[in-house]
Amino acid sequence: MFDVEVAFFFPWATVFGSAVQLSDPGLTEAARTEISATLLSQPDLPASAAITASQATSLAMFTLIDILVFFAVLLVGFAYLWKRGDLDWVRAVTKESRKAAVHPKPVAAPAPQLASTAH
Repeated sequence: MFDVEVAFFFPWATVFGSAVQLSDPGLTEAARTEISATLLSQPDLPASAAITASQATSLAMFTLIDILVFFAVLLVGFAYLWKRGDLDWVRAVTKESRKAAVHPKPVAAPAPQLASTAH
C-alpha cells in the first residue's frame, strides 16, 4: 500500500538532512557554500549566496512540518482502507471460501457417448 509513497521520502530526506547540516552555526564557510550549492542545484553558487544557519533552521522546521502533513494524509488513507475492510485479506478469503462451499458451482453432466456403428 505504501510502496509509491516511500519514493517521496528520499528527496525529503535529502533536503531535511542538508538543512540540518546547514543549521549548524559552527559549519565552515566552504562547507556551507558546498552544501548550499548542492541543495539549491547551483554548482557555481557564490559564498555570499550560501544559506545561513537561521535560514537552514527555518527550512528544516518547514520540511519537518511538511512530512508530518504527508504522514497525516497517509494515515487518513490507511484508516479509510482499514474501515472499509480492504486490509483484512484473511477474512475476505475465508468469506469467499464459505460462499463457494454454500453455493457450489453446478457441474456439467458429461456428454453422452455415441455408440460406434462400425464393427
